[in-house]
Amino acid sequence: MFNLILAETAATAETGGRNWTSLILIVVVFVVMYAVILIPQRKKDKKLKQMLADLKNGDVICTIGGIMGKIVNVQEDEITIETSIERTKMTMKKWAVRNVETVEEESSDAEPTGEIESK
Repeated sequence: MFNLILAETAATAETGGRNWTSLILIVVVFVVMYAVILIPQRKKDKKLKQMLADLKNGDVICTIGGIMGKIVNVQEDEITIETSIERTKMTMKKWAVRNVETVEEESSDAEPTGEIESK
């Protein structure tokens, strides 16, 4: 009988150790999930917000619907774009912009001379 009580006590102590191991494993899984999924998503969201805040006239954009155009007017949460040669104008929300190609002004130093440089 005494051996039965000792065996039961040892089994209880062993189970308690497994509970801590399971808890530690769950915490490790959540930490890895946070590092792998949530941190990159926050960086992506921050980059998207910065891109939308930096929209300006003359930028060429592509919307989430695949419409491409040149920005002609920027407001707080809306933009107006020209989409074709006929200068069709569309007004849309900023959140509909997928990507931006900023058009840089050409400097006068970069004028072509018409000469071919030889190396």
